Amino acid sequence: MITKKIQILSAEDNELVQLGIQFKLEQLDLFTFNLHTVSNGEDAIDFMRKHEVDVFLLDVYINVCDGFSVLTIMKNLNLKVPTIIVSSTDRISVIRQTINLGAKAFVHKNQDAHLLGEAIVSVCAGELFYSEKTRQTLEILGTTKVKTRRKVQFSEKDLLILSYLLNGLTSKEIAHYLFLSPRTVEAHRSKLMRKTETKSMLELAKYVTKNKVKLIGKV
Repeated sequence: MITKKIQILSAEDNELVQLGIQFKLEQLDLFTFNLHTVSNGEDAIDFMRKHEVDVFLLDVYINVCDGFSVLTIMKNLNLKVPTIIVSSTDRISVIRQTINLGAKAFVHKNQDAHLLGEAIVSVCAGELFYSEKTRQTLEILGTTKVKTRRKVQFSEKDLLILSYLLNGLTSKEIAHYLFLSPRTVEAHRSKLMRKTETKSMLELAKYVTKNKVKLIGKV
């Protein structure tokens, strides 16, 4: 988990989408953050020149100065802010162009909060991030290889619930120990499987063993 409060700048000209990004970020427990928002590319450049920004969320098709132009200007001004493209398009030509211009990650606007969180954690660690589907398509088309997802980051609550699950407790039993509702525990179970890209408790257990995940709170 990232310990410092990260400064996130989001450049998006659709107010509803901007609110959606904020909502997604607030669902995450991977880090704490301050979210700064602008509605066009020109203001984004101006903000980054005046303020510290740890992660930049950029829409490709944004008003005044589009995402491609923003990335080009950032390169010319030597603004080395890790940039995640958050776009409604999944056109490979667009993804490939943003990579060539220096973007570190690409996340579709319709993808869930956890994927956006993984992308933020990855770029903060100096790594690239693309969904498995995007990565495979890029490699098939001969684009410079991009790394697979970085090792999954777990919160303390993730590790605690994971520990109880792998010790065979039911959702009702876990809920009793942690003063949660069974439905909340089920939601955490689903989140853990999404994080690890597993489909069963057996696969989840194998993931924990293979990746040497250090559990806490064993019963």
